[in-house]
Amino acid sequence: MENNSLEKRQAQAQYNHKRFPTVFQGILAPALMQFVGSALVVIALLITEAFFSFKTEFGEYLSNVVVSQFLQILILPLAFVLICKKDGLSTFRLNKGIDPIQILLLVVVSLGLFFIAQYVNSVFVAFLSSFLGTPSSITDSPEAQNIWQLLYSIVIVAGLPAICEEIMFRGFVLRAFERKSALAAVMISSVAFSIMHGNFQQIVYAFLLGLIMGLFVILTDSLAASITIHFVLNALSCVLMYPPIFAVYETLVMEYTFIYLALMALLALLGVAAAIFLIKYTKKKNKRKFGCETVSDMCCTDLMPKPKPWEKVLSTLAWISFIGVNLLSMIELWFYDDIMKFLEQLQI
Repeated sequence: MENNSLEKRQAQAQYNHKRFPTVFQGILAPALMQFVGSALVVIALLITEAFFSFKTEFGEYLSNVVVSQFLQILILPLAFVLICKKDGLSTFRLNKGIDPIQILLLVVVSLGLFFIAQYVNSVFVAFLSSFLGTPSSITDSPEAQNIWQLLYSIVIVAGLPAICEEIMFRGFVLRAFERKSALAAVMISSVAFSIMHGNFQQIVYAFLLGLIMGLFVILTDSLAASITIHFVLNALSCVLMYPPIFAVYETLVMEYTFIYLALMALLALLGVAAAIFLIKYTKKKNKRKFGCETVSDMCCTDLMPKPKPWEKVLSTLAWISFIGVNLLSMIELWFYDDIMKFLEQLQI
């Protein structure tokens, strides 16, 4: 009887091994994103500039977002799935959805998370500034100047990264590290997601978002959870940066600080309450539908084939290169003004 059970577990382990990425692939994909993906984007943008002319700077910016999301981020996990002949829907957790109640709760969670993560991130940046000095102020994305541009930015700037980046990090990378444990998967995918932004001024914010999105992906067993959170957060940023709305927001922050802080505290509390309710609701839903509180397609990870020595070596090199390139980017962005002044002095 025990042998029969072991045989079933071994068969399931082999089945999962064929379906889900290895840890090696989970590390290699983000590393290739920085090198191969970036090269593809540069080539595509050069071709675009040679044959097309944009009427506005905003139109060119939207085009760059589309190109970078597809060629730098989305293409790699899709390529891995096709080449390794894996079940894409199951790998990316697109075979299960979430219900309207979960969507509504995730929206409320997102609103609270936005301000909590922004505050924690601002504390980190202030702490870092005490050692490194004030960071350079760089704005490389034009703002929407009318309602149509705002709608375009919500669809493209908010929507596209919410899909492409989630397929890469909460779909592919998180899936790969589930071979170790759910906790390791959430933590490592969040670290990779935060490092990918290549900016000290965003790293804590992105890490906290990654943790929450990873948690709800594991809990719901659906990538729709993190896509929803990611989209709401991006859309909120787009709306708040829209000049007429930003003017009102800035006035509220500067002239009615107490009211602003009270509203932010209320949204944060509502977000936390919604998260607690969502966890309880989802566990009950899973229990009723699947017979257990947490559901995952991944099982018998202890019996899956272990990484080969050459995979461990290449994984380490890929991880070091991924961190190294983005660390250089973080340093460059932080000291950008100082670097430009130094280069100007050299020219003189």
